[in-house]
Amino acid sequence: RQESIFGRAGFAIPRSTLGAWVGMCGVQLQPLVDALRSAVLAHRVLHADETPVAMLKPGQGKTHRAYLWAYAPGAFEDLRAVIYD
Repeated sequence: RQESIFGRAGFAIPRSTLGAWVGMCGVQLQPLVDALRSAVLAHRVLHADETPVAMLKPGQGKTHRAYLWAYAPGAFEDLRAVIYD
């Protein structure tokens, strides 16, 4: 999607470059994610949600059931955050 948006603006940025940028951002933001995870999981009360999702099996063109977990502090906690696993 971003590749075509940049293309319409006159910038031919290869998909591989865009993917590398996203990967670099993920690496740079990992310490922030780790700190937020520690802060959320340190609370005495946690709300959790387990959601089944269809995940593509690489190379097979089929999907299988995977799960996404969300964790948030209790409703009366000062921290308003959600982490996903």
